[in-house]
Amino acid sequence: MPFYTFTCPACGEVREELMGMNEQHFLTCECGMDMDRVWDIPSLSGDLPQTKGKFRPFYDNVTGRVMNSNREWADAKKATGRTDFEPDPQHQAARDEAVYIEKHAKPGDRDAARAAHKTLKEVHRKKAEERVDKGFEAAKEGALRKLSDMDA
Repeated sequence: MPFYTFTCPACGEVREELMGMNEQHFLTCECGMDMDRVWDIPSLSGDLPQTKGKFRPFYDNVTGRVMNSNREWADAKKATGRTDFEPDPQHQAARDEAVYIEKHAKPGDRDAARAAHKTLKEVHRKKAEERVDKGFEAAKEGALRKLSDMDA
């Protein structure tokens, strides 16, 4: 899954988020504004590239260096405070349920495929609603703060 960079046109905040390639790429800033996606080459997370069991060097855009070994990669992650990706527990549970449904369904069973897809879609919808609610709360707090500054 790649990291995507977003900037806020109002306050200038820059944020990097880990999102799936098929997810909707929108974020709301803490000030309440919709953030703009910065169109650049996304940095990827996950397993390191391997070629027939051997480590394949790659460029790490955070450190600006070429990683030539697993040890060098582990040291760079530790120095920059990065960790391996761990999915959200709700999303992982929904994914596990979808895999279970698909695994135990009869071949060609469209209802099972729809149920598996619906489970994942529901988790994504809830996450999107949480982001929107968080954005509204931030906008409301910002507006109240401006009003209190005007009164003072």
